[in-house]
Amino acid sequence: MSSERKTELFKLSSVILAIGVLLIGIAAIGFYLELKKSMERGGGVQEPFWARCVEDAIIITAREDLKDVVVSARGEELCRFDSIGRGSEEVCYINTSILNETRVFVVKAGDLKKAVVCYQPVKPVPLGTPVPVGGD
Repeated sequence: MSSERKTELFKLSSVILAIGVLLIGIAAIGFYLELKKSMERGGGVQEPFWARCVEDAIIITAREDLKDVVVSARGEELCRFDSIGRGSEEVCYINTSILNETRVFVVKAGDLKKAVVCYQPVKPVPLGTPVPVGGD
């Protein structure tokens, strides 16, 4: 290989290396800006509790000590917990007849209220079974 060819390859590899360093720098700046933006949004502030519905139960996860927690549907109290300790969970089982009436529940702890929706699971249909169309 001639020295002229080696010089060309050296220049080409230097350019490729410089482009790579530039791209890494741009990615690092983008990562920093995204991190800064997410910290400004809330700084990781979390609500005192999280509530979710799993089949026929509402599970309440306490991120801090909670007092007087109430689960209700359409104004009717379904469950009441005097306290739920930080890091603990409580379960409120929902009667099937209530689930047939409504799928939206309210979990209240102190002044904070959260709406919880229980989605009805879709039943599997065996292959080849005719499926009605149009809500029939």
